[in-house]
Amino acid sequence: MGSLSQISQKHHAYLIRGDGEYVTNLLKNAIEKIFNVTFDGNPDCHIARFETFGFDEARKIKEDQEKHSFAGEYKFFLINTFTLTHEAQNALLKVFEEPTAGTYIFLIMPPSAQVLPTLKSRLFDLEVILSPQNDDKKLAKDFLSKNAPERLKFIKKIIENKDKTAATSLMNALEETLGTEIKANLPPEEIFILQEIRKGRGYLNDRSPSAKMILEHISLILPRIKY
Repeated sequence: MGSLSQISQKHHAYLIRGDGEYVTNLLKNAIEKIFNVTFDGNPDCHIARFETFGFDEARKIKEDQEKHSFAGEYKFFLINTFTLTHEAQNALLKVFEEPTAGTYIFLIMPPSAQVLPTLKSRLFDLEVILSPQNDDKKLAKDFLSKNAPERLKFIKKIIENKDKTAATSLMNALEETLGTEIKANLPPEEIFILQEIRKGRGYLNDRSPSAKMILEHISLILPRIKY
């Protein structure tokens, strides 16, 4: 693990876990200082945001990083995503191992996101960076403190708006928050709750997910925790 100050020409691919938008802004500033470039308006500096980063997105990154630099000797790709499919991770193995000269790729994901060991071994793992507010975690704790009817009322707006991003953010925050809570407060057999959250988040990434069924299921099986 390391900090943003460790970004250098010695490494070409990085993993940073934390609050996506907050990390992206910090990363832009760090790159500008370390590499003496201007990020905004620079055709060699790319920011891509995804709910799910799949095979097609991986193929485009592969093609884009192979192109020659427009303005200088460096190209930067900031990939901010909630989830990275297994197909995409396998497709990126070669890119992260041997990118085009002068290319730097930064993978920004939630702390709870899953990265295959084969891909992770090709990345320089930087620190977990949470925003000062860390609103998602506050939201998760508020959700966990509610009883079942209150939770169902809470998710109603997400369901009505078909807000997949909000649903995924809630699931990520719940997994991160419960990662230690479950082990501390529940018997071993109920560890399955974390697995249900991970499965539910995976189902949300399907083409036509039933967010209503997924969120209602999670709302009803989660323990109530008072903070």
